[in-house]
Amino acid sequence: MRKISIYKSSEAIEKMIGNQDRITLRAAVEADAAGLIELTRQLGYEVCVEDMTARLRRIIHDPDSIVMVALNSDTVIGWISAASRVSIESGIFAEITGLVVDSACRKTGIGRRLVRETEAWAAKKGDTTIRVRTNLKRVDAPRFYTSIGFGETKRQSVFEKKI
Repeated sequence: MRKISIYKSSEAIEKMIGNQDRITLRAAVEADAAGLIELTRQLGYEVCVEDMTARLRRIIHDPDSIVMVALNSDTVIGWISAASRVSIESGIFAEITGLVVDSACRKTGIGRRLVRETEAWAAKKGDTTIRVRTNLKRVDAPRFYTSIGFGETKRQSVFEKKI
């Protein structure tokens, strides 16, 4: 198992984002858990390695879900998760369930690349629409999504109950 580096100096970030050819995208594997955790913390969510690994395992084995990572060498600098869904009222669609790019690497095109790859994955599955929900506290997210062609269709509240 390769060790994934998750800490970077500001000089390393400058070199990294200056050369997009060095950024690779691929499907996530269980060994990416530590890198995903660090980025997930930037969204405000705490998760332990065991839980992240279990989530990844479940998604990796679900043919209607995907997690992709953006890497610079072995450093995870972004991830996106998505699922192909069907609902009675809306039909079949893909939904981006999570997206984060390291705060030091944002506005460099990495998020756009992750979304583009996810759109291609969804299209291969036969989905003709892709959706994303974003927390209202993430003020940059709506600007990002509209800049790459998404349009706001509604606002809603989310309710949760432990079972």
